[in-house]
Amino acid sequence: MRITRLTIQPTLAALALALALAAACLAQSDGDGIPDDWKVNGVTVTWPDSHTKHIDLAGLGVQRGRKAVIVWVDWMEGAGHTHRPTASGDKYPVPFAAPPSAHAVETAPLQRVVRSFLGSGVDDNKGVTLALIWADQITWPDQPIPEQAQLGATYIGADNQIHYDWTAFDNIRKQRTGDYGSLFGKGFHYCAFIHSMTGLSNTGLSKGIPGDEFLVSLGVLDDQVGSAEDQSGTFMHELGHNLGLNHGGEDDIGYKPNYLSVMNYMFQRVGIANLSAYGHFDYSRNAVAPIDESKLSQRDGISSVAGLTSYGTAHVCGTPPTTLPACQDTVTPTSYNIDSYSLVWNLSCPVDWKCAQASSGTDACPLPTSLPSDTISADVNGDGCIGVLKGYDDWSNLKYWQPPQLGGGVPFRKESLPKRELDGKLPTLLTTMMVSHVDVKPSPAGVAVRWARIPLQRVIGYEVLRKGLGGRPSIVWRGKENEYVDKSASTGVPYIYSVRPVFAVSALQEAQALVAQVNDAVAAEATLLEARARKLHLLPEGSKLVRGLSTTAATVTMR
Repeated sequence: MRITRLTIQPTLAALALALALAAACLAQSDGDGIPDDWKVNGVTVTWPDSHTKHIDLAGLGVQRGRKAVIVWVDWMEGAGHTHRPTASGDKYPVPFAAPPSAHAVETAPLQRVVRSFLGSGVDDNKGVTLALIWADQITWPDQPIPEQAQLGATYIGADNQIHYDWTAFDNIRKQRTGDYGSLFGKGFHYCAFIHSMTGLSNTGLSKGIPGDEFLVSLGVLDDQVGSAEDQSGTFMHELGHNLGLNHGGEDDIGYKPNYLSVMNYMFQRVGIANLSAYGHFDYSRNAVAPIDESKLSQRDGISSVAGLTSYGTAHVCGTPPTTLPACQDTVTPTSYNIDSYSLVWNLSCPVDWKCAQASSGTDACPLPTSLPSDTISADVNGDGCIGVLKGYDDWSNLKYWQPPQLGGGVPFRKESLPKRELDGKLPTLLTTMMVSHVDVKPSPAGVAVRWARIPLQRVIGYEVLRKGLGGRPSIVWRGKENEYVDKSASTGVPYIYSVRPVFAVSALQEAQALVAQVNDAVAAEATLLEARARKLHLLPEGSKLVRGLSTTAATVTMR
């Protein structure tokens, strides 16, 4: 007995010491699930063939004292195209005197998303490090995932809903990431940019809310790969589900005008409007006041809170309220009427909830602030009912990791239903996008026309139209820049100039929506404009060339 105790005791002591040392190595102090030791010394991944690679997290910007989210980014590639994310070549609107290199949107793929995390203001403005591990720098073997037109399968579950079978995705992840399973629950996420999911036209999907894995499937778009905005927005949207966010923040109600987040379907593919420019991909930073659809004030605007008034938004032009029931708190919308939108350039502006006014395309409020104080009722998010739409502060409520449950239980995860993800065939806010303002002045060389850029990759150029007194507007210039001097303007003749964007539209329904609004919106494929765009590689394969709505300036006369 005595000998037995002497034999066992050192073993138990050694085991206890080993467990204590392991716990110390995996201790994390920043609330993000990533062990402090990994942040300092990195972590080594081992593949089934015993091949190993060391991940230097510090070299990716991860550091103790700041929260971090780590995403392993993988992608499919086939003959003729790759799903590897690309960087936007555009730039944000800048003062007209600024050099062309000023305010580049991004110089690396997904950089806008990385900047949003770092500038989120989390933890007393420390922000969050979003570290991207690119598969061609770490995956073994270091080749892209072979292209598959459709991945996985769908089935009808016991709840009579459509579900996605993740088996094929999981097999790819296991093959590509070695012992990645040991990283789950420790701040690591795996993302694969695939072509499409079998039987679905969704742009992406998260495996759980919260979760550790997600996919982006932009092959459902007509151009097969999507723009830099499609890629950044869908990546951040699905990562948001991994971090515990729904399509309405806390709830799953989509298209809310007071929810300024990439999780909102309206902003997933074009970004949020700030300072009259779209293309800002972010989670919501404030819980904007609720909107009661039964008591909509046109005069008061959506918010006058300092710090929010630089933001813009949009709303769905809905059905008259006499045909709509009250929303039920226990019912989540599964479809939306989003045939048309109305832009709101500034949250403090009076809002045209009736959709009776054409968008003005100006930073100034298009409606007068002297409107009557009475209210109206309308469905402004297209969910088919009248209810209260709640804002949400995303950044303050992210779930970075899930601690193990007592007793060794598996953390609870809720599956996302694919039918509630954004359908890539539906129109986006491009259907109402306009330049924010046009500035026209006489100059010694002619009439100088300048306008604010729309920093979206799908905006491939602009057209300047000129109309003489009593005449018809005609196109006087086409190009990619945001300024033009009309040297052919005659002295003493009053002219009205307008500018409209030209889009490379990736969905037929989106093109049709624009055609309905602009009489000459579509340029036939045989026209010089489309031929030039294709020759200059401005129009991706599968895209249609479509003109947007015009923004008109004040009348000007050369003296």
